[in-house]
Amino acid sequence: MAETMNASRVHARVAATTWLCAALVAAGVAWTAGLTAAWWQQALLAVPVLAVIAADLRGAGPVIDARVAVVHLLTALGWVQTPLAVAGGAWAAGLGAEASTRLALAGVVLAVVALFRTAPSSTAPEGSAQ
Repeated sequence: MAETMNASRVHARVAATTWLCAALVAAGVAWTAGLTAAWWQQALLAVPVLAVIAADLRGAGPVIDARVAVVHLLTALGWVQTPLAVAGGAWAAGLGAEASTRLALAGVVLAVVALFRTAPSSTAPEGSAQ
């Protein structure tokens, strides 16, 4: 009985986080493109996401297959999914920005990613000159 409850909780977490992350990434693409929406339009956009989560929790086969495809897509995005999801949160919160600000933010994200990719991933050994 306890294993069944744990499995259903894990399934609920997987379903909710996958679809919410996908929605945030999609909203991030909208924010990056400069699209705007009123609060009620954003609320309407949340309805299909909640419906898909509910269908996934009920075990609808096509929705589960779609979730697997979405997970593969999010994985393929790699590090890009995080700044897009953050931008999606900004879009959902109604934080708009001019095109120049969005481009500057994209430049900062790319610079930070480049910094992390070129930085050494481990500390210098004890007693070294570095």
